[in-house]
Amino acid sequence: MNVETVIYSYLAICGAVIIFNIASVFVLKSKDTKLQRRAAEFERIIKKCLKDIEEGRKIDASHMDFLMKKLRNLSSLTAFDTALKSLKEENRQALEEYLLEINPVFENLMGRYISDRDVIKVTYFAYVVSEYGVIENHASTRMLRYLLRLLRVPSIYCRENALHAIYSSGDEDAVLKALKIVDEIPDFHHSKLVYDGMYTFCGNNKKLIEKLLYYFDSYSLQMQVAIMDYIRFTSGDYCKEMMEKMSDSESDDEIKFCCIRYFGRYRYEPAYPMLLDFAANDAHKRWEYASIASQSLAAYPSEHTVEILKENLHSREWYVRFNAAQSLEKLGVTYLELQDIFDGSDRYAREMLQYRFDQRELEKGGAV
Repeated sequence: MNVETVIYSYLAICGAVIIFNIASVFVLKSKDTKLQRRAAEFERIIKKCLKDIEEGRKIDASHMDFLMKKLRNLSSLTAFDTALKSLKEENRQALEEYLLEINPVFENLMGRYISDRDVIKVTYFAYVVSEYGVIENHASTRMLRYLLRLLRVPSIYCRENALHAIYSSGDEDAVLKALKIVDEIPDFHHSKLVYDGMYTFCGNNKKLIEKLLYYFDSYSLQMQVAIMDYIRFTSGDYCKEMMEKMSDSESDDEIKFCCIRYFGRYRYEPAYPMLLDFAANDAHKRWEYASIASQSLAAYPSEHTVEILKENLHSREWYVRFNAAQSLEKLGVTYLELQDIFDGSDRYAREMLQYRFDQRELEKGGAV
């Protein structure tokens, strides 16, 4: 093959790529135009329904039939989603009533989407259900059963959308079942995704927490940690229960870490002696105890607290030193009170304190 043939072949390939890209632009633009046109049509129809609702009229049965027919198609569902997004802030109350009235449509469509076995379609449909609170506080048993089935689909996006839809239902028992399914399936589902999603729960948080604690031992360690984190960021009414778990010699270290963090967020005097014990640099304990306890002790100002934190500045573990210095700074301990550390021979302790004090000054400067 001579040089000219190679050059012409290369130019032909480049020309084909350029033509392909140009064609792709036109195709995508055409699809976007179609989507916007469909969305505008949905928006016009939904606005008419919203007006009927505001004037005290029920949605016509023909509209339900229209939705049943149109929303079977993914492109139409996308246009419907686009229309709802634009209407969401215009008249939220009327839109919520509209979604409540068309709930049977979503219930029937969910069955069709699941039967289709197209993961992308059913994942997107579950997203629409969760995004707009279609079943918020009024989910039917049938719809919840469909959503629970989606938790077994081998797609993390599908599971997440289904979970968020279940959280929006406000049904504590459905949440318990959902967490149990997620906990038992072989596919990995990160605990942070679980407790981040649980914060969106639309029902009675107190009832949910009480049920979670009642069935706590039936979940895996990973799920237990997620539950503990959810409780920690939701309510400070469970100090007694957390104290029991923290005191239990059978509790896993990860559960005790969660309890220590809980008492750093919610001050509870009966837990203070144990926090001091955890904070002590004991070679027989995992260093994480001293690290997390040093952070939580910022909520318990006392001379004993300052004494323990100053000792932890000499720890061989960086995180223990960092959390101890951070807590001392939060407690408002002055430079003079830490003079012995700054003048001492432990360079690492001195540098960590200096780092925290310098950072505080920088934060003050930024705030100004």
